[in-house]
Amino acid sequence: QSNPASYDNVYSVANVSGTNYVGLFAGWDEGLRGMNVPATNIYLCSDQPVSGNYPGRTGTKLTGEQMTDGPLLSRLNSGRKDGYAAWTAGTDGYPTFAD
Repeated sequence: QSNPASYDNVYSVANVSGTNYVGLFAGWDEGLRGMNVPATNIYLCSDQPVSGNYPGRTGTKLTGEQMTDGPLLSRLNSGRKDGYAAWTAGTDGYPTFAD
């Protein structure tokens, strides 16, 4: 079966925790159960607890300050694929998609 999903060049500042149906940075998609969903360039806020049932996947942890003062924005833009929108700093400092 082909894998229809991947996670690439994303970030989360959410507090994601639980014992069942918890992903690395978001809820669990039951439709992808048993598939090895590629996850690359995942950035997580180290100020939040990180847990989940994606063994061996931790993402890159950045402090809350690193999420808003430039390092995250630089990493997201350097990992951007051709044809995808650039990232820019939002009014709160967190990266958002440029128009």
